[in-house]
Amino acid sequence: MQLRKALPHSNSNGRERSGGILALLTSSLLLAAGAAVGRPDCADWNTWDFFYQATAADVGRCLSQGADLEARSEYGVTPLHSAVMQANSSTLMKEETLEELIEAKSVKALLDAGADPEARADGGVTPLHLAMPPIFMGTRAMSLLLAAGADPNARDNQESTPLHMAAAHYQNDGWPHLPESDIDIAALKDQFLAHKVKELLAAGADLEARDEDGRPPCTRRRGTARVQLW
Repeated sequence: MQLRKALPHSNSNGRERSGGILALLTSSLLLAAGAAVGRPDCADWNTWDFFYQATAADVGRCLSQGADLEARSEYGVTPLHSAVMQANSSTLMKEETLEELIEAKSVKALLDAGADPEARADGGVTPLHLAMPPIFMGTRAMSLLLAAGADPNARDNQESTPLHMAAAHYQNDGWPHLPESDIDIAALKDQFLAHKVKELLAAGADLEARDEDGRPPCTRRRGTARVQLW
């Protein structure tokens, strides 16, 4: 089954689907957690099934066989969007893929092949927007995208920038279940969120950018952060 078929097609309130695209990060990965793991088939290129399992070697193999670097799904998602969501995953904590995910090697393989870091999915969402939820593996994907020329002030159809997305996803339940019960997950979230914010600001992100509701990024935070971000 193609996991993307189980995903929502639109928002019920009629707004553009940037929020829905971001929700794919959670819903698709939860669905994929029960999928069979094996060498991905190039026939499934640019599907959640493919990028759930794909390594950089798989990406290279399929590109060499003619896979379209700028393919689009029904949601306007490119392979780079999908790879970023894989790299920002916390559910794929298998030992054999951990290094691939932490280093975002599939993202790097696509960028090295010429993937557009500014590609827009439905709702105007860029790969950089999708790298923002504060899951630690997404930090490398974010760095790779910025180095490739991704705009740190890119706006989706709701005028949200990557900084808005980072703040909005401060409280994210998609964190790995670590075996040590004494680990302060909230502090860990703060650490990686702070890293992302600082790197975005260093790249020129506008701390005063306003979304369609007139809100700067700092007002989008959920909860009270334990580190000074702004």
